[in-house]
Amino acid sequence: MKKIFYSLLFVIGAVLLINASFFALPQKTVASLLTHQDEPQNADVIIALSGDFERLYTVADLIEKGYADKVILTNGEDGSFNENLAVRAGIPEEAIIMENQASSTHENAVYSKTIMQKRNFDSALVVTSDYHMKRTKIQFDDVMTDTGIALDYVPHVHAEEAWGPKHVQLWKEFYKLTGTIGIESWERMS
Repeated sequence: MKKIFYSLLFVIGAVLLINASFFALPQKTVASLLTHQDEPQNADVIIALSGDFERLYTVADLIEKGYADKVILTNGEDGSFNENLAVRAGIPEEAIIMENQASSTHENAVYSKTIMQKRNFDSALVVTSDYHMKRTKIQFDDVMTDTGIALDYVPHVHAEEAWGPKHVQLWKEFYKLTGTIGIESWERMS
């Protein structure tokens, strides 16, 4: 019982410390904690997380450069991605695989994994906004553990001003990231 108490206390303390550091660090430093970028490699499929329509331009660019010829659009509940928007962004209609069930980043990973395994895809480029990438990487790496699926992460890069007035978007994503890290830490200790 003591171990659980001290483990929980440690996780809560770490999350609080990380969140407190948000206000003490310069914006660029906080932003760098949220981002991750791999050099894109050829892959079986691109996984595009819904949310920002402009991510589709990054996907279209990757397809045009020959990195993959299929794309899973993880539409989620928000409906921000659909085939018409993807085609308008330059993604070939025959390349599109729709996923409409996910309601979170974790579920994006779970449902994408199912699609990839059914289609025997062994590799993917994961595309989302730069400020969402670190949390996406943590969740996708966790879900894809022991599958043999290789993932590279290619962010859609936003101008800093697109992250929201007074760092609101930055703060939201930082807060979500610390929650994800806290949950992951707790699961590993249990």
